[in-house]
Amino acid sequence: MPSKWVRQGGSGKVTLTGAASPLAITYSPTAGRFLVTTGSVVDNGAGSTTVTVSDNIDTSGANWVVQQSPASGSGARKSWIAYKRNCESGITTVNCKFSNGSTQFFAIGEVSEYTGATTLGTIVDFTDLQTGTNTAVTCSGTPSQDNCLLIMSTSADDSSASGAWASNAPWTTLAEEGDTGTQTAHKSAYLVQGTAALESETMSYDVGNVPHLAAMMAFRDSSNDTPIGTSASVNNNDASMASVFIMPGAGFIPLLRKSGTALQRIIEQAMGLKSNINSTKTWW
Repeated sequence: MPSKWVRQGGSGKVTLTGAASPLAITYSPTAGRFLVTTGSVVDNGAGSTTVTVSDNIDTSGANWVVQQSPASGSGARKSWIAYKRNCESGITTVNCKFSNGSTQFFAIGEVSEYTGATTLGTIVDFTDLQTGTNTAVTCSGTPSQDNCLLIMSTSADDSSASGAWASNAPWTTLAEEGDTGTQTAHKSAYLVQGTAALESETMSYDVGNVPHLAAMMAFRDSSNDTPIGTSASVNNNDASMASVFIMPGAGFIPLLRKSGTALQRIIEQAMGLKSNINSTKTWW
């Protein structure tokens, strides 16, 4: 079965240049979709910072889950991936906030929306956080099931020169920055896997002068969701009657009672094998 994941749109790259938090990304997703923001930040005041995410509807960020890469030595630089399931109607701005009071933040970020997310259980299949060399970083992992969406977000230091990111085909770039004007280089990209297999991805910035920092996450799609089925049990203690208990998923259990002569039809109906039950029979 092919993956259900489809990227439906995104904001494109947005930058914050030597200013106070937040990085405000203007984008209006369709309600109910899976929303993701990726980005990188550095505080040129060299203060340690933590990334949080919210939006104009969910102002506290309660429904956002943020994963941060390892930090630079001072804690001033890092990348992030943050996601929200079943996003609310009316979102127009996603705010990526940085924890200290600096007015010297340089950040790059983007927002994308996807359809196809699992609706059951845990959505995150795996997470890998890595610190690389001055010119590259590799994240890797093997999803536990087919058809995962993989996203990687990476930062590098480009404060001394302007460089370029290497190609990451067949991954699709979400945002890329190699400009000294932002004081940090950033690249994020995504890939939709078919058959689950080891995915090892290297991102490389050719003039980095401190270790690259990266986060990778894999998200499960709905192709592996267990269908909401119907189970039935029959109590035929009375020869003239049958009791059929129908349980849709884990929902409530209605009790249907039917004459014994229609028992087979009731069972077939409960198991979804028939679309109709003989309407001339008596229910009680």
